[in-house]
Amino acid sequence: MDAQNDASKQLANIENLIQQKVSVIIVNPVDSKAIVPAIEAANKANIPVITVDRGAAGGKVISAIASDNVAGGKMAGQLIVDKLGGKGKVVELEGIPGTSAANDRGKGFNEAIKTATGIAVVAKQPADFDRAKGMKVMENILQANPEINAVFAHNDEMALGALEAIKAAKRTNIMAVGFDATADRC
Repeated sequence: MDAQNDASKQLANIENLIQQKVSVIIVNPVDSKAIVPAIEAANKANIPVITVDRGAAGGKVISAIASDNVAGGKMAGQLIVDKLGGKGKVVELEGIPGTSAANDRGKGFNEAIKTATGIAVVAKQPADFDRAKGMKVMENILQANPEINAVFAHNDEMALGALEAIKAAKRTNIMAVGFDATADRC
């Protein structure tokens, strides 16, 4: 079932699965806090819950399968610091507000960036892990910022959207770094 990044739809989907008495629920939480009542409802129905990619702020989860998002964000930030020689103007495209992935990737990235006093984050805006939104947000940021050296997107879909905007603006000297290792190329 696809919640389409809508926490209330995800809750309804899980309630539906509970009514169907499924054996296990595997979920990628839209929102780490909003998913808690759904997990607790599954717990009450004795249905095991596994989270994938994003964590949950409560309820009993038997397994959480995810990358270390803080470490990954830190690696992306350090790559940008190294490639820019510790100096430059950077953009951060954030994932869906409230998700553990967005929070943790941003935390790691900002920890790495603050080690370089010559790096300034000139724009930070959510693009909801979405390629089209990543492109639109980046288009607006490019118009408002004549000098940008790099962009970090909390996922590859937003990075690919940002690359489309960068190419369309003919500002191909801007480095784009994503997260997730999506094979698609722009």
